[in-house]
Amino acid sequence: MSQQVPQTATPTATPAPTPPVAAEATPAPVEAKSPTGAAPTPGDAQRTQARAGAVTKPTKPVGKVNVSETPDDPIQADDKGVIHMSESAFVKRLARAKSAELQKLFGTTDVNQIIKDRQDLLTFKAQKEVQRRATLDATARLQEDLKKANENATTHKTKLDQLQHRRLVEQQHNAVQGLARKYVNEDDLGDVMFIFGRALQRMKPEDRAKVNETSIETWFKNYVTKKPAFARAGVIAKRPPTVAVSNGPGGPGLAKPTAPPSGTNPGERTFKPGQPNSMTTLEAKAAAARQGYNWLPDTRVCDPVNSSG
Repeated sequence: MSQQVPQTATPTATPAPTPPVAAEATPAPVEAKSPTGAAPTPGDAQRTQARAGAVTKPTKPVGKVNVSETPDDPIQADDKGVIHMSESAFVKRLARAKSAELQKLFGTTDVNQIIKDRQDLLTFKAQKEVQRRATLDATARLQEDLKKANENATTHKTKLDQLQHRRLVEQQHNAVQGLARKYVNEDDLGDVMFIFGRALQRMKPEDRAKVNETSIETWFKNYVTKKPAFARAGVIAKRPPTVAVSNGPGGPGLAKPTAPPSGTNPGERTFKPGQPNSMTTLEAKAAAARQGYNWLPDTRVCDPVNSSG
């Protein structure tokens, strides 16, 4: 007899619910902290952002940048602000600037038209002046003419005074220069005249008023006497040449030693300078030491060796 095993339903496993995926956390901004633990400063924040790569420094353009206003005149500026342009570009820019200025002032860039308009304006003003004077009576016209004549006379008188003053200054300058030429050479005449002018400026007003032709000539004469290098040739007598003092024969530029005078021993040396048989400095010191004297260079005297003092 067979036994039947009851069949039971096999439970099917249900998938476990998938847990929700957490959203990716956004990294919190890095808080700048001071190394000392104090409150962060703007400098700390900048350094922190620079380390994070958030700050980029602006860079200057490398090379030249085209700054042309029109394509036919290339103009470039480098990173130091220096403008580079060709001569043709410069001429074109100058012509455009000139035309713009003429257009702004006269309403046209035609130079001939500007000249014509100016002449027409002068003619129109002259006609208006004639019409205005026609409306005046004879007295008013005479008063205007007199006023204009007085203004012209004042202007001409001022110009005449300036011309006369300039002429007087030139005459005085030529007179002083003529006196200076008597004593000063031509090459140094301008410099000495300038020095004379400075001397006049340093004078007191009362002394300057006393200056005359004689005093001026005396000044130049005294000046070249003190400074012969500025003197005119033949004005100052030449001084005799300076002769070097001799300490004995054989010196540079000196005459050859002459024969010793009669009655003297050529081999004998003497302390007396200027003689053919004069001692040299070393010989004189040695001879003085043998006689019991010491040579003192600081006092230039001879002192006995046994002297007490």
